[in-house]
Amino acid sequence: MSQKIEVCIPMWNEYAQIEATLAALNNQTFRDFKISLFDNASDDNTVDLCQSYETDIEINIYRRTKNIGQTANMNRMYANSNAEFVALLSANDIVADDYLEALLAEFSREPEIGSAYSHATYVDDSGVPFPNQPTNWEFFSLFDDDAVARACGSVEKYCQATNFFALYRKSVLDRMQPQPFCYGGDHIFACEAAIYGKVACTKATTVGRSPPPGSQSPEKRAQHLINLFSLDHQRGLPGNSKMGAFDRITPNVDMFHGYLGMFRLADLPHDDRARLVNAGCQSFLKRFGSGLDGDLNRFKPVAQQIADAVTANDPLTRMMAFHALRKIDQCLFLKRDPELMDVRAQLSRAYCA
Repeated sequence: MSQKIEVCIPMWNEYAQIEATLAALNNQTFRDFKISLFDNASDDNTVDLCQSYETDIEINIYRRTKNIGQTANMNRMYANSNAEFVALLSANDIVADDYLEALLAEFSREPEIGSAYSHATYVDDSGVPFPNQPTNWEFFSLFDDDAVARACGSVEKYCQATNFFALYRKSVLDRMQPQPFCYGGDHIFACEAAIYGKVACTKATTVGRSPPPGSQSPEKRAQHLINLFSLDHQRGLPGNSKMGAFDRITPNVDMFHGYLGMFRLADLPHDDRARLVNAGCQSFLKRFGSGLDGDLNRFKPVAQQIADAVTANDPLTRMMAFHALRKIDQCLFLKRDPELMDVRAQLSRAYCA
């Protein structure tokens, strides 16, 4: 039997949290749904716990024997979903009893709705809301008829993951590119969804979310996200390796190029894509441009160190030089920096020699 909604949940060692998530789904007023769990090589009792719910709800568990990283696991999740509507949930989300019913109702109000999400609160492990909720969250809808305007609105307003963990039309997901592996990949994914359909935010229901790692301060949260989008971290490799340094040293630059890559390949007519590149990049710089100087200041001494060291002709040294040159060009695309241009010239001469 084909269900109307498929609830997709990526998970890795979620034993302490996912039971509350499944219990909340089991209480849904809307029953025409199934759950697909994409386990990323958990080594605790997460899978056994999920299997205990199979008599109450239709659950499919897709297991891996090796952790492939969060982004790759989520991309296999999107690729394997097959219902008319796909709900993305985190393994620590506790949804209200009418969550699926209320989100699905948004699609009947406006035929061009492509995704819908709800308000959210931070809750403890038992689902009790914290007394002090974030003040910087913005819950917004994007109803503009122009796809480029919706995309720009998403770039300028997205500030928390509830806009990403939403209910999507499968036809919208089918038009989208894989979530990019970079800092802000969820921003970019939500923005592309806004290109292909209007975005509805409803107050009629809510979802409780556990505070994310590093939530004690903006600085710790930013550092957690930077570390998360390290390929070393994603693959479960020892952290802070030389080869993994490029994945997290310039997060704002990486996010810009993630957006730019999505913009240039958007499923739109050429003239609209051209508008999207120009307007979308301007929206990004308006919001995140102040962070570029910090990225450059972190990267320049690393680039100089690599340029000074490139004398050997072994593959590892040349690979480091290649990545440094590419990163320099990504930075210079955004900001003219004479010091970085000098490093590039030095590195290029050494690389070609």
